[in-house]
Amino acid sequence: MGIIKPKKYQLKIFFNDGRMQRTSTKKQRRISYKIQEAKKSEVQIYFIRVTYGVIIDADDKKVIAKNEGEYLNKQNLIHAIKCFCEKGIND
Repeated sequence: MGIIKPKKYQLKIFFNDGRMQRTSTKKQRRISYKIQEAKKSEVQIYFIRVTYGVIIDADDKKVIAKNEGEYLNKQNLIHAIKCFCEKGIND
């Protein structure tokens, strides 16, 4: 099985004042813009989900292939996206 390309990116940014910004897109560039746009001092948590599509697992069941996680800073978030996508935001 080869590398599966991401089909959908979902980003949620939770701010210190209780607001949440949600972005769902097929373009990694849009996610990159939203990450860089958010001020580090105002952000409490970043949540990212990268969905690849439907695959058949070992039990012959259809499952949605995805990676997701919560991060406290931009550096860890960008590193996770690079790992999830095999190609980073700035590559």
